[in-house]
Amino acid sequence: MAALRRLMPILFVLLILFPGSLLRAEDSAFSMTNTTSDGVWDAIRKSESKAVLVNFWATWCQPCREEMPDLLKLRETYHDKGFSLLLVSADFTRSRQQAVDYLTGLGVDYPTMLKDQKDMEFIEGIHQDWNGALPFSMLVNGEGDVVRTWEGKASFDELEAELLPLLHIETTTKQKRDS
Repeated sequence: MAALRRLMPILFVLLILFPGSLLRAEDSAFSMTNTTSDGVWDAIRKSESKAVLVNFWATWCQPCREEMPDLLKLRETYHDKGFSLLLVSADFTRSRQQAVDYLTGLGVDYPTMLKDQKDMEFIEGIHQDWNGALPFSMLVNGEGDVVRTWEGKASFDELEAELLPLLHIETTTKQKRDS
């Protein structure tokens, strides 16, 4: 305990001097931030990832719940290769705790978002291909361009097939992993 007390001032100074190098926001503990469509796009633009999959879901949406394990598996598999997963709950803000409990129960330990904007404003601000149905996912490249959208549940294999070229991973890597 005494050693920890001696280190605290040093860690504090390092955190003040080098905040971004010690902890990337994406690697920090779970949080759920209220957001608008602009906030989602800001998060995408600020990402340093080669690819970001943004998934819009809700706790009451059965296809969303069925898809979630594949999304989390995709993040676990490719996070260290430049991939980010941004989960945006479309639950009502009064249902925030249900969304938090659901994600933490699945082991999500990184920042997420909760829609806090009128539905049509939010939907129209996200992407022209989205009519509001859930789940909805969009894959965004490192330049901020949407390269693919999915309305409805997508499988791990479908998502991975679109993701690998953005990460500059050849399919042979996937084939080796599957063997």
